Amino acid sequence: MVLKESNEQYRILFESTRDGIIISGPEGNILSANQVAADMIGLKKREELIGKSTAEFYADPNQRKTVFKELMKKGSLQEYGVTLKRINGDLRNVLVNLTLFRDKEGNILRIDSIFRDITELYIFLVR
Repeated sequence: MVLKESNEQYRILFESTRDGIIISGPEGNILSANQVAADMIGLKKREELIGKSTAEFYADPNQRKTVFKELMKKGSLQEYGVTLKRINGDLRNVLVNLTLFRDKEGNILRIDSIFRDITELYIFLVR
């Protein structure tokens, strides 16, 4: 019963947050995502993200390499600014929090990404 309640609380948090959440595998393939993540990327359903590579959504492939390198070194990144590319080609400025999970042998299990679109704030501050 406790596990069922815990899973329900996790599901509610995952689905109700205003931030995009993506859980990806060791190769960057998306295993799970919430609807906010799909909306930010320009997809109608979060299921459309499953199996896609997170690399598809970086505006600059070199930025992804830099982010991944930093993540491998530090294990987590907080409020790291990246430029997201939506399905229609529009660019969005986001702050991302990344956490790397490894097994006992050091192999990557998954990467959790929580990101917030700050494009409107960025435009406001640049004016």
